[in-house]
Amino acid sequence: MAKRFRDEYVYAPMLEGRDVLHSLLHPRRKRPGLHANTQIPKFTGYQRIYELTGERDFNTAALNFWRIVVEHYSYGIGGNSAREHFVAPDKWEESIRHPAGPESCNTYNMLKLTAGLFRCDPQPEFVEFYERAMFNHALSTVNPRTGGRIYFTALCPMAYRTSDPGSTLCCGFTVMEMHFLAHEMIYAHTSDQLWVSRLDPVHGEPMHFRTRNLVRPADVTLKPFFEMADERYSAYLPAMNEASWGMEQTRRDKLAATQLTVFMASHTMR
Repeated sequence: MAKRFRDEYVYAPMLEGRDVLHSLLHPRRKRPGLHANTQIPKFTGYQRIYELTGERDFNTAALNFWRIVVEHYSYGIGGNSAREHFVAPDKWEESIRHPAGPESCNTYNMLKLTAGLFRCDPQPEFVEFYERAMFNHALSTVNPRTGGRIYFTALCPMAYRTSDPGSTLCCGFTVMEMHFLAHEMIYAHTSDQLWVSRLDPVHGEPMHFRTRNLVRPADVTLKPFFEMADERYSAYLPAMNEASWGMEQTRRDKLAATQLTVFMASHTMR
């Protein structure tokens, strides 16, 4: 029965690895940009069909969709869309300025799709995205003081979010369930292997997490978004492996030695 509902409008291009999320005309809006959370559950379903039947085409389409969304349509917090629709990758500036930023429902369903893909093929890229979306977006979608749920997470400067404890919008109920996913993907195992997340909860500080052997030169504590809503700053963490970090550390040591030499020389001249 599930196969009868397959939407060839997006399934066929994704099976071929073609990005049509913005180039296709939305049937009702008559302009490019498909409704994001209409598409994500389709591919969550296709991945599940593969998991149950072993029909590889369904997994291929789901994986291609996941990579396209993660690599070309997702923001730093792991969420995607503006005004509920996919925005062309070359329109980032325009989309970030819109207060109706990433929709909570989208991230919830991307987490479900990511978990399904990981079950079938436990690759680090799935865990990395899951952590990114969970800790940067999903956990910030409830106001801890009122229980209000967040619909849109605006990314533009000086933006604010509104929460409604009695929300009956789609995100209102989705967010209620999303916070029960926080314990998932912390670890996974097979009969002879164990995968463990590299983020640990901070004792006595709810929703605070500490990296473990993940950040150099020292690990950092991640705070929930609502605690920093009034702060304005950006942090960029370049992705490195151990070899590239070793080279970076050598560069920093040489720079520090040069700066010390200049400092000593300038004081000696005085």
